[in-house]
Amino acid sequence: MALFSSSTSDTRTSQGVLLVVQRPATEGLPAATGTAVLVSWEMQDPGNVGGLVRTAEASGCSALVLAASAQGPLVDAFSPRAVRAAASSSFRLPIHEWRGAPADLASALRAAGLRPCPCVPMALSILAAAYLNEEKLSNEQLSGIRYLSLVTIYVSSTADIFINGVANSPWLPLILGSFALAGVFAGIVFRVRGMTLMGSIFLLLSIVMMIWYASANFGWTWLWYVFGIVTGAAIILTFAVFEKKKHADARG
Repeated sequence: MALFSSSTSDTRTSQGVLLVVQRPATEGLPAATGTAVLVSWEMQDPGNVGGLVRTAEASGCSALVLAASAQGPLVDAFSPRAVRAAASSSFRLPIHEWRGAPADLASALRAAGLRPCPCVPMALSILAAAYLNEEKLSNEQLSGIRYLSLVTIYVSSTADIFINGVANSPWLPLILGSFALAGVFAGIVFRVRGMTLMGSIFLLLSIVMMIWYASANFGWTWLWYVFGIVTGAAIILTFAVFEKKKHADARG
């Protein structure tokens, strides 16, 4: 047991079992088989990678792709900690590694016959179904579905921007901004503070992305100054409105 603990195992209390296997080839993308393939981008924690392997197998995925940029971090899915976290799923699920630019990943997936899962329509359908069956759901269930759907919409829209790049798809920040603006108005109409806050955050993110694109590609650096002035004025106006409302409530 001491031999295993000191020379072949990275754990403090080894089980005393040693297995020597041939490591499968992992480079490249899997072929399209008609089932889902889970793709991750630059995951850095081996424990999280192992959990992702386990989740992918439990979800019925046919393969897992660990992708990263040319110089980005790429965790070894067969490292001891990742294998332990995968709970033997790494011995059954094909795991592939891919390196390149985010925009190239989208092209490579399409070339391999793999199509991205449209998360936004699915999330919108779930959100609409929840409100159509509002009387059958508790407040906690409706709130959970609402926030999960909104997070899915915002995160998937943001991921599209990073994967395709603003230069290749300059309309994507506009789509994100439209969703965020709709979320802000929905939060105001339904009086849900969380929806308004999330919409405002991602609306700000989309504006920053558009300004960065214009500054980097067209040299419009003056947009940053305008953005700073407008943002400062909006913050001051917001505080002024809240102070006015607070004084009105105090007098009432």
